[in-house]
Amino acid sequence: MAAIGCGLAFALLLILAYAFGPAEQLDVRAHDGFATLRASDAESFAPALVDSGNPLEVVLIMAGICGLGLLWGRPWHVGAAIWVVAVSSIASQALKVVLASSRAEPMIGDSIDAAAFPSGHATAVMSLAVALVLVMPKRLRPAAAFLGALYVLAASISIVVLGGHYPSDVVAGMLLATGLGFVALAGLRRYAPAEPGQFASGGISQVGAVEFVLICAGTFGVVVAVSQGGGVLDYARDQTAAAATGVLVAASAAALLSCVALLARD
Repeated sequence: MAAIGCGLAFALLLILAYAFGPAEQLDVRAHDGFATLRASDAESFAPALVDSGNPLEVVLIMAGICGLGLLWGRPWHVGAAIWVVAVSSIASQALKVVLASSRAEPMIGDSIDAAAFPSGHATAVMSLAVALVLVMPKRLRPAAAFLGALYVLAASISIVVLGGHYPSDVVAGMLLATGLGFVALAGLRRYAPAEPGQFASGGISQVGAVEFVLICAGTFGVVVAVSQGGGVLDYARDQTAAAATGVLVAASAAALLSCVALLARD
């Protein structure tokens, strides 16, 4: 049911991005707002975050994630994580070709390629975050979801800042990877053996995954806003569309990974 929900959300986002004027204009305004960050400090670390979605980097990161999963004695979940990353990468490239269509051009930055929906890099980084949550034992999943959400948010915003994609492209990639993560969870529910008993309870597992991720994300956002001495608030006032879209991307990453953590029951 969760996978079907992601599929329906993906289809709705596709319609909004391709055929609904106000949503198209919001995409353009948000893109242009993020493009203004190219001359700021954000541009210095954005390439590294985007490059983490390249094939070689994905393989290296997955090797580390798989090592953690094997360390915790979760070979079935390691296999599911590999399946999610591999299939989502192939699916994103296929969908980019099938769904290729020209859209409104941004006023700032590079033109958007017709084959940009969904973003392959956004799909890759979200699939890595889903894989991390899958291989973690129960008590560590909320923390993994929080760290994964921060990573996905930073990488997704960086993709838009550097140009070539609209915000809708990165959210579509997140939905694609998460939907396949739910399919993998359904397979684990059906075929995987029971979890080792030592990870059944204790520690952070007593805190609801959704509440934990949202509280940590909110605290992090407040700390960042305060540390910037009002700069974040000034940017939000000047670039309202970009700020609102950034909040939507953050909420999507947190909610999707929280759902993965909650449904990955032992």
